[in-house]
Amino acid sequence: GLHVYEFFELTWQHPWQYNPAIIERDFDLLNKMGVNCISFGLNHGGPMRDVAMRAEKHGIKLHIATGGTHPCALNFDTIKETVGSFGIARSSAVFSYDLGWEVHVGGYESRQQYNEKWTRWIRDNYGSLDNAFEDWGYTPPADRRDPALVDGPADAQIAGREPVSLVYIAAYRRFMDEVISKGYQYSVRELRKYDPLTLMGARSGYGGTGAEGVAQVMPFDLKAGVRHLDYTAPEAYNIGADRPGFLRGHLNNVYGRFVSKGKPVMWPEYGSPLFYSGGGINRDNYRPGAGYSRLSSEAAYYAGMADFIIETRANGALGWWFPGGYRVDEQSDFGVTNHDGTLRPAGAMIMEKSPLIVNGFDSEKREQEVFEIDRDRYASGYAGLFTEYASRIAESYMSGREPALKTPATGTTSATVPLTAVGNTPFRQGKNPLKYLSSEFDYVRAGGSELIESGSLQLPRDKAVRIECSVANTDEPLWLAAPGKGQISLAVTADGATAYYPLKRDVPMFESAVFKNITVKGRPDEIVLRMHCEGVGGFGETVRLRLTYK
Repeated sequence: GLHVYEFFELTWQHPWQYNPAIIERDFDLLNKMGVNCISFGLNHGGPMRDVAMRAEKHGIKLHIATGGTHPCALNFDTIKETVGSFGIARSSAVFSYDLGWEVHVGGYESRQQYNEKWTRWIRDNYGSLDNAFEDWGYTPPADRRDPALVDGPADAQIAGREPVSLVYIAAYRRFMDEVISKGYQYSVRELRKYDPLTLMGARSGYGGTGAEGVAQVMPFDLKAGVRHLDYTAPEAYNIGADRPGFLRGHLNNVYGRFVSKGKPVMWPEYGSPLFYSGGGINRDNYRPGAGYSRLSSEAAYYAGMADFIIETRANGALGWWFPGGYRVDEQSDFGVTNHDGTLRPAGAMIMEKSPLIVNGFDSEKREQEVFEIDRDRYASGYAGLFTEYASRIAESYMSGREPALKTPATGTTSATVPLTAVGNTPFRQGKNPLKYLSSEFDYVRAGGSELIESGSLQLPRDKAVRIECSVANTDEPLWLAAPGKGQISLAVTADGATAYYPLKRDVPMFESAVFKNITVKGRPDEIVLRMHCEGVGGFGETVRLRLTYK
């Protein structure tokens, strides 16, 4: 596939600029190239119905980047105005929504907004701030705006360029994984109101998935919130040059499938520019034919990427991008076609390789080689893991083996899970969080209202307090229902008393347990819900219901 974007200053989708004749010409060319999918950002509604109609006619699927769906920047009004109003959800051509474009949390200043949640998460998971600081062997600074809050890591610390407690960094990364997942949960729930069927993913490769150079802005880990997505989506800007270089990216295939329980892997962005100034001024780039000396290099890159997709059995790819020419904002030219609709060498290479990708690949059986991984060992998170393992994965594949991954918790249950805390410190019940047990609430219902995280509810005063909830297992160990060590229950705490509601069946990773008809005595001001493991204690998301009565 290819990205088609920004032919015009107002975007090609703007009603003033939209030209059906040009769009039809481009669809004809895409058919000639063997492209069966295109990607673009959704900006204007009217022309989209025409684009979708033409895509259906040409047998081309649409991968659409939506607004308002980024898990760290949700805007339900934007979702309603675009997906809810443009009519694209009814088109059979639309196969996927891209919920976030090169998703990342942001630098230190951007991360400050999470310090209140971070401080609350510490108390929920460590029992107190003092317990956390003892576990980390480090006392982080307070938020400079509110001394009652704990500050998050500095950019140099989160990138591994300034020494600091790895346990502290691991805890912060675990916290952000949970924030991201809850954001995806909100995003997907809202989109599903308008489109219950279309696949959903997120372009998770700011600067190239696993790139150390951008670790300071916390690109999302492919694991974060993956249970809410239908596929994983790494980017390829940090791989290439030759076969071993491209095969370094196979770690992203293997990791994406591992953390998602085998969901497809689609590479939603990769490319090789004729020139790129990153927003700076380079007068040579204004000249006709600028960058043409790199046309053959661009074609070789597309050939290498196609071969990589084919031999590693990835599930799709979208090149950046279709239209050639000078892109003003970043002073670049990534195009594979010319202004007159003819193909550049890279476009011709796509035409040569696309049948091989579309028609499938050899499913040869290889002997598996398993690598044990642990993200907590690296301040830079998955970037550090990629730096250590990418070449080893490539070497394993080139030697005829099939790389696979595991953690110390792979194949375990809630009774046999390693008693290791986040950051690889010894587990201390009630004083630090167990590393490989985790949970997320799907919903909590009471009095005709529904929440998916902590919040306030108003209940009728003349009726008993009854709760229903659904909770998902978000890590590898199987949750056990049988009594004894490792039995998983829902703990419900109100007015200082805790009641336990055991599972009725075992719950594997990404499946959920539903608890119905939970009656709480009296009229408590707060009810606290959390999963509990016999012999271990509480784990995962804590939901605090603040109650009033009318």
